[in-house]
Amino acid sequence: TRSGGMSPPYPRDSSISPQFSRRGERERERERERERDRQRERMRGANDYSSSHRDMYYGSENRESSRNNSGVRSCRLFVKNLHFNTTWQRLKDTFRKAGSVRFVDVFQGSDGHSMGMAVVEYDHHEDARRAIDVFDNCEVDGRILEVRYDRK
Repeated sequence: TRSGGMSPPYPRDSSISPQFSRRGERERERERERERDRQRERMRGANDYSSSHRDMYYGSENRESSRNNSGVRSCRLFVKNLHFNTTWQRLKDTFRKAGSVRFVDVFQGSDGHSMGMAVVEYDHHEDARRAIDVFDNCEVDGRILEVRYDRK
């Protein structure tokens, strides 16, 4: 016991209190998610979606354009106004209702927290078009999403 006769808030032996155990589990899960994000980034060719790109995406864009700069039909969508706790797995499961999803990337700031934006890529442009029709102005995790073709 400490001076003053009070006992510690948790056992002093080698066991860890449940509160500290849960914190450790959450931190390990966050690190595993960060590592998966880094691996996906390397596989995609190391596209950088840092916070400096936020302004570029929040600008106005013609949602109806389904072709990128090279004239090829786009299968890649930009999603904004995500809840900050929405994971890429949750988003992929949701957007899978519109078709076959190739990958999902939720943008994270340098602190590792979600920026409330994501990219969803489909295997077919018809699925991407359907996703815009279905999920634009749709509520997911308590937030109304904005979905449009990605500029890249």
